[in-house]
Amino acid sequence: MKNIILFLILCLFISPLSLNANNNESFSDTNQYFSNQLTEKQVKSFSGDLLELTTFYLKKDDYDKAQEYYYKYISVIEKSNDTEFKILEYLKTAKILKTQLFFDFALEICFHAIDLADSTNNIALTAKINNQIGNIYYDNADYKQAYKHYKIAKEKYEILKDESKLAISYINLGEIMRFDNKYNEAISLFKKSIKINKKYPDPLLLGIIYNNLAVVYIEIGKYELAYKSLNLSKDILVKIGDEEKIISINNGFAYYNFKIGNYNKAIELYFKTLNGDLVGKEQEFIIKRDAEKGLYEVFSKIKSYNKALIHYKRYNELSNQIHEKTRQQRIYELQFQNKLKNNKNEIELLQEKMKSEQSEKLLNRIIYFSILGLLLLLIYTLFLQRRSLKQKSKLFKQENELQKLEIDNKDKNNKQLIIEKQQLETQQEIDRLAQKNLKEKLEHKKRELSLAAMHAINKNEILTKVKDSLDDLKVKRGREAVPIIAQINREISSSFNIEADWESFKLHFESVHQDFFRNLLTKFPDLTTEELKLCAYLRINLNSKEISQILNITPVAVNKRRNRLRKKIMLDQVADLVKFMIKI
Repeated sequence: MKNIILFLILCLFISPLSLNANNNESFSDTNQYFSNQLTEKQVKSFSGDLLELTTFYLKKDDYDKAQEYYYKYISVIEKSNDTEFKILEYLKTAKILKTQLFFDFALEICFHAIDLADSTNNIALTAKINNQIGNIYYDNADYKQAYKHYKIAKEKYEILKDESKLAISYINLGEIMRFDNKYNEAISLFKKSIKINKKYPDPLLLGIIYNNLAVVYIEIGKYELAYKSLNLSKDILVKIGDEEKIISINNGFAYYNFKIGNYNKAIELYFKTLNGDLVGKEQEFIIKRDAEKGLYEVFSKIKSYNKALIHYKRYNELSNQIHEKTRQQRIYELQFQNKLKNNKNEIELLQEKMKSEQSEKLLNRIIYFSILGLLLLLIYTLFLQRRSLKQKSKLFKQENELQKLEIDNKDKNNKQLIIEKQQLETQQEIDRLAQKNLKEKLEHKKRELSLAAMHAINKNEILTKVKDSLDDLKVKRGREAVPIIAQINREISSSFNIEADWESFKLHFESVHQDFFRNLLTKFPDLTTEELKLCAYLRINLNSKEISQILNITPVAVNKRRNRLRKKIMLDQVADLVKFMIKI
C-alpha cells in the first residue's frame, strides 16, 4: 500500500514539470512585447523615449517612422499597472496628435482615456480629458461638441473647487459663445476668468483672455474697450516673450484699425505680421492666412482691386496648403489606424493561439490529474474503511465511558443543587430573623422614646401640682411656713431640668428617626434649638398640652411657637403640621 502511494506521488511531481517545459517552448514563439515583463520604472522610462521619437517623426512628416514608434510606445504603456499614468500618457499623445491635425485619432485616444478614468472614479482626470476633447473639437471647428465637453470639464472643476482650472474652462466656453454670436455671455465668462487670474496669476493665460475679449468688443462696436484689451494683451505677451503670439496680435490690432476706418494702419500691421519670423512656428500658416485675408478685405474696402486680388490668391494658396496638409494627414491617419488595427488583430490572433495551446495543455493536465485522483481516492477509500472499523470500536468504548461520566456528573450536579438550595433557604431564614430582630429593636426604641416622653410629662405634671399645693399652703399657713415652702419650691424648680430631659429624649429620638434633624436643617437651616425640639415632639405626634408640660410652658405659648414655626417653614395654615413633620 505504502509503495503504491509513493509511486503515485512521484508521478504527481514529474508530470507538471514536463508540462511546464512544453509551455516554455510555446512562449518562445510569442511576440517580444508580451514575452518580456517590464517594471513600472522601465515602462515610464521607455515610454518617454518612444513618445519623443514619435513626436519627432510626426513633425518631420515621416509618418511611417512615427507609426512604428507610436506602436511600440502604446505596447509599452499597456504593460503598466498604473491607470493614472496610462491616462496622462494618452492625454500627452492626444495633444501631440491634435497639434499635427490628427483629430480623429486624438479623439479615439481621449475616449479610451475616459473609459479608464471612469473605472477609477477620478474626477480631476475626467475633467482634464473632457477639456482636451473640447480642444480637439474646437480646433476641428466642431463647436457644438466642443461646448458639450468644455461644459462637462467646468462642472467637474466646480465639484473640485479648482479655480485655476475653472479660469481655463471660462475662456473655452467664452470662445464658443463668441463663435455663436452670444457676445454678452462671452464677455461675462472672460471677466470671470480674469477675476480668478488675479488670485492665481498666469500671464500667458491672461494675455489670451484680453486678446479674445478685444475680438468680442470689436464685433459689438466697443472699440475703445477693444483697443485697451489689445494693449493689455500685447504688454503681457511682450513681457513673457511669446514671439508667435506677439506677431499674431498684430492681426488683432489690424482688424481693430480696419473696423474704425484707419485702413493704412491696418495694412501696415497686416504686413508686419507677414514679415514676422514665423518659420517653424506651430500656427505659421494659420496666422499668415488670416493676415492675407485681412489685406484682401482692406484693399477691397478702399477699392484697390488689383492688390486685393493678389492677397486673395495668396489667402487661397495658404488655405489650400493647410487643407492639403490636413488631407494628407487624414490619409496617413487612416493608414495609421488601419495598420494599428491590423497589428492589434495579429496580437489578438497570437493571444488566441496561446490561449488555445494553454487550454489544450490544461485539458491534458486535468485528465491526468483526474485519473490520478481516482486512483488515490480508491486507495484512500480502502484505507478509510479499515480505519473506520477500528474507530467504531474505539468510539463505542468511548461512548460508554462518556455515558458513565455524564451519569456521575448529573449526580454531582443534583447534589450540588440540593446543597445550594439548602444554603439559600438557610440564608433566607437568617435574613428573615435579622429583619424580625431589627423590627423588634425599632419597636423597642419607639416604646423607649414614648416612655421617655411620658416620663417627662408625668414628672413635670406631678412637680407642678406639688408646687401649686405648696403655694396654697403658703397662703393658708402664713409666714411660719414661708421658709420651709421656699426651700421645697427651690428643690422642685431644680427638678425641672428641661435640658437634661431633652438630651435624654434626643438620644432615644435619633436612634429611631436617624436622619430627621439632618433633613430638617438641610431644608430649613435657620431653625433654632427650641424650634427643633418642637419639631421633634410634633414628629412623635404629641399635642400642645403634652408639649407644654415637657417644656414647662403654657399650651398657649406652645401654639404661638407652632404658628411661628409654620411661618418659618412657609407652611400653609390649612396644612397639617404633624403630617408635614412625619414626611421629613
